Amino acid sequence: MYGTTFGVDFGRNLAIAFVLFGLGAAGILTWQVQSPIFHTILDTCAFLPCGLIALLLWDIDKRTDQPLARSLSVAFGVLAMAELVHTLIALERLSWESAAEAEVRWRAGTWGPSAYLSAIGVGIALYLRRQPRRHGSTFALALILLYGALFVAFQLLPRYLLPGFLGITRPTLIGVPLLWAAVALGYWRQERSSQVALAVAAGAVVMALAHCFMLFSQPADVPTAMVGTGMVAHFGKIVAELLLLLSLTQIGAADTARRLRAESELIQLNKNLELRVEMRTAELVAANLGLSQAVEQRDLLLREVYHRVKNNLQLIDSIVTLQARRLADPDAINGLQGLRRRLFALGLVHQQLMSSSDLKTFDVSPFLKELSENIIEGIGGRDISLSVRAIPLDIGLDVAIPLGLLVTELVTNSLKHAFPDGKGRIEVVLDRQENGTMVLVVSDNGSGYDILEVSRNEKASGLGTVLIDGLVSQLKAVINVRRMNGTISEVFFAYDESP
Repeated sequence: MYGTTFGVDFGRNLAIAFVLFGLGAAGILTWQVQSPIFHTILDTCAFLPCGLIALLLWDIDKRTDQPLARSLSVAFGVLAMAELVHTLIALERLSWESAAEAEVRWRAGTWGPSAYLSAIGVGIALYLRRQPRRHGSTFALALILLYGALFVAFQLLPRYLLPGFLGITRPTLIGVPLLWAAVALGYWRQERSSQVALAVAAGAVVMALAHCFMLFSQPADVPTAMVGTGMVAHFGKIVAELLLLLSLTQIGAADTARRLRAESELIQLNKNLELRVEMRTAELVAANLGLSQAVEQRDLLLREVYHRVKNNLQLIDSIVTLQARRLADPDAINGLQGLRRRLFALGLVHQQLMSSSDLKTFDVSPFLKELSENIIEGIGGRDISLSVRAIPLDIGLDVAIPLGLLVTELVTNSLKHAFPDGKGRIEVVLDRQENGTMVLVVSDNGSGYDILEVSRNEKASGLGTVLIDGLVSQLKAVINVRRMNGTISEVFFAYDESP
């Protein structure tokens, strides 16, 4: 029936209680102990454990929020007061009563109410375990009223009768052992997973057995009385309460041990976790260091690549310049000068990338300004004012090269064909429209020109126009050229800054 549960051996506790009860009962019956002093000591010993049990159950409820422990604490609290009444009421007998009369009237008369109250209260506590917490005060009041009613009833009922069925002399107490047996069965069957319920079930078994002895008790002055049966009942009740008190103490100790063990395991887990975090952190630091070194190495290599490309373009530009000086054909010289402007645009792109922080993108505004200024300075001998406006925009290599070459061709066309007198104004604008489309505008206030007509007049088979068409196609753009107080070239293309 009982075994080791949650670290508490209820079966062993119950066996110890039976042995203790058997030894005590044998001693009382053998020596026929019936001393009033011993009786008072037993009454006092019955009161104190009840109070301690109520406090322990109240503490268990506070620590674990068990509704059963809360209801039981109320039941044992009221029972402790009833046991106190049973102890105190017999200390002073009335002046007209003899000691024997007081023994029968008060001791025997107050045993029954507390006996029934204990069994009924503990039984109802099992039912109230599923009720709201606010019913605790109602339960306590109901038990007090029940005790009052039982007290009055037992004052009216006879204490002892002549031996009847099975020699029973106190038939009014037959219901007590039956109630305790029902309580033991109910707690065992309904709350097998509860430590408190198992402790109460074990104590109820001893209670049922102890109250059986009270059925055969008789006043000490009866010649045929079996002396000591009442004392055995008192002693058994104390053993049952001590059994319950021991089990509850062990439950608390086992709970504390589990908590300490859980805390120890948690501390160890935290240490292990901290160790793993430290190890992982060290691994991440090492990996980050490796990545940082790899990124630094990559940046160094990219800068070196950009630098070498720029130097190679400058070298080609120098070779082209030397070649141009050896030529006499003006068209050939102009062709080589155009090649130099395009080489400068490519070199400027790599220079901007080399100077950028991420080596992938750079701001387009200073790039367009420096590029346009170089084109105008390169042709020379003209009074041309330049205006460059661009929104803040980071562009990469795939956009910078075709955009830079487009600006080079469009500005060069304005310089070559829009200003016969050598004076004028060129404006370069890069902006974003409301729909997100980028627009590059290269305009002048010159005489106006038609790119197709210029291409037909060029002896170099319209290389600039071919380049413009190819660059517009590379940007997946659309170009629109119109004449209005000069020539306005608009290039529309899509560009997303997100990586």
